[in-house]
Amino acid sequence: MKRATREIRLRLKRPLGILIEGSRSETPPKILRLLEKLKPTKVIAVGDVVTESLFEMGIKPDIYLIDGKSLRSPLTGAELSFDKRVVVENPQGVVKEEAEEAVAEAMKSSGITRIEVLGEEDLLGFPAVLHAPVGALVLYGQPRRGLVAVRVTEEKKKAIRRIYEAMPKA
Repeated sequence: MKRATREIRLRLKRPLGILIEGSRSETPPKILRLLEKLKPTKVIAVGDVVTESLFEMGIKPDIYLIDGKSLRSPLTGAELSFDKRVVVENPQGVVKEEAEEAVAEAMKSSGITRIEVLGEEDLLGFPAVLHAPVGALVLYGQPRRGLVAVRVTEEKKKAIRRIYEAMPKA
């Protein structure tokens, strides 16, 4: 299990990819343009609001990770389709091996994989980028600013791996 230190949490306040600024109602056209331009091999959504926004636009992510909360407040939860459902435990501020393995396995699946996280999914963007194929797009929320799109490249994987490996084992 990896734990996010204070330094890592501060680092994560800066986007790890392209910041798409705006409210939930302002970002959809920008996301659609980005998806059209990049034509990702897979789309991975980390977070309930990002996932629900994609489904509302008619975009079904290949993998989505949700915990039933936004900014640690419970959500009513929309009914989102999936082909495979996985439930994992992952406490706040950590990445458990079980959760990382679920993300890695989901990358090998076809269809839509829903990963329900008992705890918090925020840090699972790290394994999402690390295990995603080059050419994939990982989307996650940037609280009160919009969302971040991380285009998976070998260079991005190396940068994320450096941050991830700096996280101490808990």
